[in-house]
Amino acid sequence: MKLTKDRVLALRSGDVKAFEEIVRLFYRQILFFVNEYVKNEEDAREITQDAFTKLWEKRENLDADANLRAYLFTIAKNMALMSLRGKRRIMETSGRIGLDDISELHAVAAYDPASMYSFSETRSKITEAVEAMPEQRKRVFLLSREKGMSYAEISEELNISLKTVEAHVSAALKSVRKSLNEVGITASGAIISIIITLLIGVILR
Repeated sequence: MKLTKDRVLALRSGDVKAFEEIVRLFYRQILFFVNEYVKNEEDAREITQDAFTKLWEKRENLDADANLRAYLFTIAKNMALMSLRGKRRIMETSGRIGLDDISELHAVAAYDPASMYSFSETRSKITEAVEAMPEQRKRVFLLSREKGMSYAEISEELNISLKTVEAHVSAALKSVRKSLNEVGITASGAIISIIITLLIGVILR
């Protein structure tokens, strides 16, 4: 399913079905994006829901020719930062996502995989990295990135410990990051994680 101008126009006119389709299209991407800020899955889910609620409330002001995806990511980013400030966690978070990363994340909000110059090469490298993973690591990684499952859910699904899940995801991200570096994509771990999240559904569907 792709985002079309007709679907944006339908959303602007109050079409609930069009809204539900947009939610299904972007929910997982927004959720992972927000979680890179707040580092809390429950908070990330709440903020993601609020972002879509805000989109619905502002639907009549939407420009059908504008980048709805970038607009939605900007809403989510602003809500995530407001949440951090409200809970006095800015200092804690800055230790994991630095100020440079915040600026970089802002750019990623407008990132469109389909328009990326090296998209096919990037897709190929990620696919190679995923296929080269040990079977258990690959399963954990895909449940996390493709299915959007939490670490706790994966732990229960595969009957392995949380620490094992964390170790698998960490190792998987390192191997994918190494592959992306080979095509000239160098960024912080947080940014690489977001790029993987945005591309993984396109690559593996």
